[in-house]
Amino acid sequence: MDSPASACSYEELHISNPTTQMSQLTPNVTGSLQARVDEACADQEKGIPGAVVVMVGKDGLEYFAHASGKRGYGSSEPMTLDNIFWIASCTKFITGIACMQLVEQGLLSLDDSAQVETICPELKRVQVNIDWAGLLVERVTGLSLNDYFHQNIFEPLDLHNISMFPNASMKSRLAHMNSRAPDGQLSPRDHLLRRPLIVEDARDIACCFNSGGAGCFAKPQEYCQILATLLNDGISPTTNKQILRKATVDLMFENQIPQFPNFAAQEIPPAKADLTNRIAHLYPSATPPGWGLTCMLTGGSTGRSAQTGHWAGLPNLWWWCDRPKGIAGMVCTQILPFADAQVLGLWSDMESLVYKGLDL
Repeated sequence: MDSPASACSYEELHISNPTTQMSQLTPNVTGSLQARVDEACADQEKGIPGAVVVMVGKDGLEYFAHASGKRGYGSSEPMTLDNIFWIASCTKFITGIACMQLVEQGLLSLDDSAQVETICPELKRVQVNIDWAGLLVERVTGLSLNDYFHQNIFEPLDLHNISMFPNASMKSRLAHMNSRAPDGQLSPRDHLLRRPLIVEDARDIACCFNSGGAGCFAKPQEYCQILATLLNDGISPTTNKQILRKATVDLMFENQIPQFPNFAAQEIPPAKADLTNRIAHLYPSATPPGWGLTCMLTGGSTGRSAQTGHWAGLPNLWWWCDRPKGIAGMVCTQILPFADAQVLGLWSDMESLVYKGLDL
């Protein structure tokens, strides 16, 4: 395996945003979007302490990018577009991209349990979500998952503020983690994924598990450039580098389990009440949802197409990628427990306002 010291060398600071262009939305629509985010973050005791919302098109240009509120509960620092978030399960989609790159190269196959057992025999009876897929990437490439992400996804897209191991600059801009009590009161709390934030050298990094299911920290605008690349059929609209073939991206957004139309209709009770709220339904919609390759496929009342992929991160981050209509976006907060009603409402309103504003 390559030395993990190389993982630190990629992460030079790039704070400029050459893709930022508030175009195609009227000033009234942009104002409505900003006002809704500001409203959500106005109550620093029982509202959303701080949020970043970004929306992009397939050309990589931003329809909207806005930060509001504070860096965390009790902080005097404003939230900014340059703050770094633990994106948790939003990492899964990046791992999915990595796996599909290796499928294109013939190093991995789809629906091949025998291959999984051959490469990672210790996982034969283990159910650990997408983390096992990250181990497959490491085994067949000889790279740590973080190194693979950087070399094959982040660097081709010119992304410098996304990593499993934040550098000093990223750590200095880390958004604070918050907790909401049952009565709605906010309070500060420690980050759950602590070890990547305290490692100091290559030896420490080498001892850390690279979680393909929840390991990344990112600047929201940079994560949205990954989404823009998939809107653009696997080619970065800003660097013109291809990370996936169009046919592969099509497959990732194709329902892989049509035989299970009601998979999302079941209640999900909270395993740990301080980490997640009860979830009655993953995403209510008029038509049954589907499941692509590391994303849920769902239409809905906001205006999104039925083929829209989306997923979330534990501290209440939500992304969506609507390839038929050419728009993707992300709503980012750092609040536990998951499925926060206020953040869900903000996400829904952001989608509804932008689809209406773009007449999509």
